[in-house]
Amino acid sequence: MEDVDDSESVISEEATDGQAPVADINFSGAGQVQVTGWLLVLRQIVALFLKRLHHVRRSKKGFVSEILLPAGFVCLAMIFALILPPFEEEPPLELQPWMYEPIRGDSSLTTFYTNDNPTSRMAEDLEYNLVANPYYGNRCMNSSVYTIDGKKCLPRIRGRESRWSPRPTLDDVAYSECPCVKGFQRCPQDAWGPESSKKKIETNDVLHNMTGYNVEHWLMKSMEEYRKRRFGGFSLGEENPLGRFNASQLSANIDRLVRAANGNQSIFTGSEQLWRDLEAVLTTGFVQDNVKVKTWE
Repeated sequence: MEDVDDSESVISEEATDGQAPVADINFSGAGQVQVTGWLLVLRQIVALFLKRLHHVRRSKKGFVSEILLPAGFVCLAMIFALILPPFEEEPPLELQPWMYEPIRGDSSLTTFYTNDNPTSRMAEDLEYNLVANPYYGNRCMNSSVYTIDGKKCLPRIRGRESRWSPRPTLDDVAYSECPCVKGFQRCPQDAWGPESSKKKIETNDVLHNMTGYNVEHWLMKSMEEYRKRRFGGFSLGEENPLGRFNASQLSANIDRLVRAANGNQSIFTGSEQLWRDLEAVLTTGFVQDNVKVKTWE
């Protein structure tokens, strides 16, 4: 068997019997043009694109999922965007306590009031108007003037619910405390003392008269009892001590003390007008009688 060097060209022999000549075979690549550099990179990129083109052309599923479906979803989104109704601002929402009425069970809310100064004529008038029609708020106003949509004033309540329940006798008995041994407050039924006088009014509320009670303790200890039913209350007739400021009496008392400690020499000589101006500012800047609204949640 004859050895053949693969580095040498094998010269095709002349064709016999009418056959075509055999082409030269050069296994070393000698005499051929070798592509390098950027031209090689460019040809490789073109080859990748051609390969991708033929792959997509032959794959019907790929054509649908990569070309048709994305375009279809974009068109569908544009169609839905065009059929949306025009944006309109919602009417302003009126805030009133009856929007929190419970849906299940008794729909009544609970509120309360206290008269902190029963001897005051203004506090007495405020209490009278609070417990008489149209009560507080605007639910039971004249319907020709104003109404709340879906929250009409109840018909006149008759029977026992329309009358005040008996007012208990308040004393200084120490009531049960609320232990917190389990991480949060738990109050026994009698922790806030005897039940206050109450009645149901046409605003669909149960109104409690808490005059004489320790309101802060009642609110804290009965929190679970009135959860999501009690959102506020009224305190009537509170007096501001600065509203009854008497500059003349105060300056006379201070002057007497200063004279006793300063060899009977006054430091207020010539400052009478200053004290009168201070009295005018305090008495006009602070009202003597007012109504204070407390909100708790």
